[in-house]
Amino acid sequence: MQVLDHETMQKFVSPIKANVEPDDYADYFRTEQLYQTGLTQDPNNPLLLANYAQFLYLVARDYDRAEDYFKRAIGVEPPDAEAYKYASFLWRVRKDLWAAEETFGSH
Repeated sequence: MQVLDHETMQKFVSPIKANVEPDDYADYFRTEQLYQTGLTQDPNNPLLLANYAQFLYLVARDYDRAEDYFKRAIGVEPPDAEAYKYASFLWRVRKDLWAAEETFGSH
């Protein structure tokens, strides 16, 4: 298994809030490509999985794919703390407080 170098890992940061402006699409696609490349090299990296899920949720607003990546991030042992943002996603996007509490309390 190949581990990503420190410089590449620094590029993967969970956004807090993002609005994609028309002139930012190149950056958006470049970020998407970086996550996909990183996950191709290290598909079980819980931090990459969780941060990509956050990117899909907050930036791309692709909730179905975001949920898939959150589930993968939670499933990796041990999960990264960022993976628990899945509980917030379940509560805010899916409006499923019970599932959010179960997700947060299950680990």
